[in-house]
Amino acid sequence: MQVVWTTYNIYPSFVFMLISSNTSKPRSAFAGRFFCFGGERHQLQGIFSQNCGNSMMYQIAELRGMWSYMRDRKRVLFVATNFAIVVWEVVSIALRIVHKEDGMLLYFTVLSNLFAMVVCALCGVMALRGKYLVTLYSWSTYMLCFALLVPLLGASTQVGGYRAMFLEGENFLNHLACPVAMLFAYLFCLPKSVNLDASALTIATLLCYGTTMYLLNAFKVVRGPYFFFEVHSFPLGTILLMLVTLVALATLLSLTLYAIKMREKPTKPAN
Repeated sequence: MQVVWTTYNIYPSFVFMLISSNTSKPRSAFAGRFFCFGGERHQLQGIFSQNCGNSMMYQIAELRGMWSYMRDRKRVLFVATNFAIVVWEVVSIALRIVHKEDGMLLYFTVLSNLFAMVVCALCGVMALRGKYLVTLYSWSTYMLCFALLVPLLGASTQVGGYRAMFLEGENFLNHLACPVAMLFAYLFCLPKSVNLDASALTIATLLCYGTTMYLLNAFKVVRGPYFFFEVHSFPLGTILLMLVTLVALATLLSLTLYAIKMREKPTKPAN
């Protein structure tokens, strides 16, 4: 019994062509597989109209066309990493709500993780369609890495601070797992692009956040959430010095990540 297996190619335009083993000409616009048993050929074949009159067939074609984009390994890894980050962020938010943390939305680390959740969800979906939101993803990565730097510095002033900041509960997800995963996707999966640099946008975001927190502390609406925002506890010179230091660290971090990424050879996303 002889079995002949002929596959079809999938194109991003969702046009499906069957290339048989005997000829290079397409047999139909949308075809399945051919099997030969004892010399008799049983054909499993469907017809797909370019007008997409049949909604179910259109959905199947769209899914298969989407899969053709996913043949790029880096694209698969990029999408998988981003969706994993989204799940981790949802879990961390749920843990913070369960623990009833007061004023959690005042923390830069929490806010940057919330933005990262939205950005990763959006970028993951767009990558499925073969598009990368490079500038947006770079900005969120710089923000999240700076969120990793803040607890790294703060933990050095506490006994057992590193364990509490990076290994316990939702801190493990917000301060370690999500920033490292996003940094991995940025460095190894995101294509190099001239629109990659988001340093200016990162600095502008940090200045907006810092200015807001200083004003809220100055008018005694809130206290903190970080010690360097407590304007009533330090002289003006010290506050300005801390602000300049934070902006300088953020600038250095974003420019370093940008420089590392730009050392790669330009790559064109697979279509």
